[in-house]
Amino acid sequence: MKFLFAVLASIAVFASAGQSIACETYQSDLGQSWREGPRDYWYGASQGSRLMPLDWYRALARADDGTPFAHRANMALYGFEFCDSAAIDPIGFVVDDDADKGPAIGLNCAACHTGSLTLDGKNRLLVEGGTAHMDLQAFTQDLLAAMRKLHGADLAAASQTRLWQDFATKVLGRADTPAAQARLYQELSDWL
Repeated sequence: MKFLFAVLASIAVFASAGQSIACETYQSDLGQSWREGPRDYWYGASQGSRLMPLDWYRALARADDGTPFAHRANMALYGFEFCDSAAIDPIGFVVDDDADKGPAIGLNCAACHTGSLTLDGKNRLLVEGGTAHMDLQAFTQDLLAAMRKLHGADLAAASQTRLWQDFATKVLGRADTPAAQARLYQELSDWL
């Protein structure tokens, strides 16, 4: 029974929205000889990384201009690459779907250790296990700045801003009440 649960949990990890199983749009045969199973694990395993709740990440706005933090154009500023135009999240961004805690966005090894090369201006080669050309420090600094701006000095002050109202509406949906906003604010305070 435990084996069946492990198999089903693995399938759920790979089937979660925003997951990049493998970058099929890249030419990736550099003689690395990765089989499909290990490649899928490389791109899709959460490895327990839980940066923040997924709905927070999707609802968060940049501190400087208010655009969606998770937007492709923003991720490109940090050098994160996407497998293709349909991918929701960059390579190595995965969803850890915990039954008790809910889904959270996190990064796995592929985020930092998958490089790409463009040859002749058109042929893209993926180097699995290579070096990504991204700025993780700037990403984390900007993520923290966005969360701090959202948080404000206290709930009374934060709740008067359009930034907080947009965030709370996106995260809470139909359950958006003053009490729910107070709980959300406390969770955000605990995260910070």
